[in-house]
Amino acid sequence: MSLPPTNFRYATEADTPKIMEFIDKYWKTDHILARNREFFTYQYKSSRGLNFVLAENKNKIIDGLLGFIPSNKSETCIWLSLWKVRNGTSDKTLGLKTLKFLIDDKQPIRISCNGINKDTEVIYQFLGYKTGQLEHYYMPNFKRDSWSLAKFKKLDSKTSRVEKDEYELKMISGAEFLQHA
Repeated sequence: MSLPPTNFRYATEADTPKIMEFIDKYWKTDHILARNREFFTYQYKSSRGLNFVLAENKNKIIDGLLGFIPSNKSETCIWLSLWKVRNGTSDKTLGLKTLKFLIDDKQPIRISCNGINKDTEVIYQFLGYKTGQLEHYYMPNFKRDSWSLAKFKKLDSKTSRVEKDEYELKMISGAEFLQHA
């Protein structure tokens, strides 16, 4: 038995309502990307349309999608986001084919993704990608006297030590930064 034909393409702005409905119905009900068009547009709109690959069936219904966010103009470094195939789709490899479409077309030199779940992590590992936990760092705004999201014991604007002197943050100039880049 052959699989039904699938059309892979990049989304246009006209696809926004369909994508938002798909997110609400198959990803997470009442997710911000399903209910806030302004935020959705901010996150995914580009000069050529929307940063989504759509997998549509012969009736032009979205069976799967993959969002991505380029981190440079040439789109050779991309961050993957929101990778979902509709439950009940007969093609069990549709998600992988959607990813393959993006990779074959963009030929990125770097693919990144954060916030993945354990099931997706296994897929990335199978495909040969390095996975793991990201370290979290921050730099407080030394021009503020108080913060509502964080508490700091004592801060020195030139050097701050974080947890048992394991890390050191130093303020450097733009020229110093470029020397280390």
